[in-house]
Amino acid sequence: MIEITPQINSGECVVCREAITNPICPDCLAAEAKVWLNENAPDLTGFVSKPETVTRAFLHIASKCVVCGKEMSVCPHCYSRDIFQELAQESPSTAAKFARVFNYEFAKPRVPY
Repeated sequence: MIEITPQINSGECVVCREAITNPICPDCLAAEAKVWLNENAPDLTGFVSKPETVTRAFLHIASKCVVCGKEMSVCPHCYSRDIFQELAQESPSTAAKFARVFNYEFAKPRVPY
């Protein structure tokens, strides 16, 4: 599950503290992930958590989504990694496919500077 780190710098993800350089919000990613899972593994669509619980847990706003314009504070890497990790526990083969399609390099650890 996503762990939230207190932030003070604008434009940073509250999870990994990296700059959000690909501002696609968890809501938009969740919608895409649900569509993909429904087509590829319909029994696993429940592994896409409701983004509101992630994004409304804090007040820090880092960026605006380029798709829908909503304010966001979790980068696509961290949100997709959370979905990937949940899928990997249930179905490693589906998680591997997910990693290829939603390629935010979350299969590799991310080291903040």
